[in-house]
Amino acid sequence: MKWVLIAISALIFSQNMQAQWQVEARNCASSAYNSQVFFFPQEKLRHATSIHLGFRADGQPGYKLQDQFVCYPGQALPLLKNYQLPAGKYQLEVHFNDSDLPSLELPFECMDKKQDPFLSDVYLSTFAFPKIGPKAFHLSRIGANSGQLFFHCELLSRRHQLLTARAVLYRERQQGFEAKATVFTSIQQENKVLTLAEGKAIFEGELLLKGLSSGNYLLEIFIFEDDQLLRERSVRFSLDWQGHEALMAQIDEAIQMLTPIASQEDIHRLLALPDAGAKRNAFEAWWQQYAGDNISEKMATYYEKLLEADSLFDDSLPVWQSDRAKAYLFYGKPIRRELVKNGTRYERWYYEEWDLLLWFKAEGANFVRIK
Repeated sequence: MKWVLIAISALIFSQNMQAQWQVEARNCASSAYNSQVFFFPQEKLRHATSIHLGFRADGQPGYKLQDQFVCYPGQALPLLKNYQLPAGKYQLEVHFNDSDLPSLELPFECMDKKQDPFLSDVYLSTFAFPKIGPKAFHLSRIGANSGQLFFHCELLSRRHQLLTARAVLYRERQQGFEAKATVFTSIQQENKVLTLAEGKAIFEGELLLKGLSSGNYLLEIFIFEDDQLLRERSVRFSLDWQGHEALMAQIDEAIQMLTPIASQEDIHRLLALPDAGAKRNAFEAWWQQYAGDNISEKMATYYEKLLEADSLFDDSLPVWQSDRAKAYLFYGKPIRRELVKNGTRYERWYYEEWDLLLWFKAEGANFVRIK
């Protein structure tokens, strides 16, 4: 059953993920070209794939620039292609020779590199640079992975030697009647003074994703001279909890995992339903009643904490039946001390915030709460 826990804990970083290929276009600064396009297949390539792309200028017939190439199994990814385009707005069209792969279209605005200062687009990656690109990733164990997302952008200027850069991460929320109003809340910020050597500088850093809930986010980069804003760029991304499918595939185990927070009557009632479809519907209805409007967020938090507890305690019981895991779910990380008395192992947990003391006694391969 442990594979279910691992699967349901996944947080997927996604940015413009379409079909089985992810395609991103970026304005670059340090390259001899002014535009870069990244290609990344969402599944392992099993055969060579021919790709045709074209930049179509807004309001104009035909392509401004075309290219065709082949991506092979085992080739280093993401695949990066460089292009030189006149400044302007374009529609990037991507076609594949595989009839099962739909064509992709995405807007792209090529910036004028003669701007001073010139700020490239923002690159996001789960790896420290220079490994830049829109590669998808997942955090398989929240407790063991800090969940870092790296950002990177480039600055060109002949008129400035010293500029200030600021990165601000916002959480996007919908408010108001029928969620017509979008509100952005600042949750992380980083400032840095950039010294431009030979007219170039790089602004890069990292965002901590651990503890962030599923939803949409906006990262904005600002460039200042003293208090004057000179340039800004932004990039949106989303954090999506992907555990729902794994839960639905193993619905009996998913129901049993509710043991720490559901009554035994509810557990027995859900498990007694005649088929998997009825169980799935009742399971979602239970979460609707328990979590209200934040089902996805509360489900993700609950099952992630189950997985974290599973990594901390070595009881032979399933984690959702472990007394230590149940206490960890409700109270969090304790001040923990192990004791041995008359050959029996004990654990003493203390929570200073509530002046709460818990005792656990070893019985076989498990620890049972005694008070």
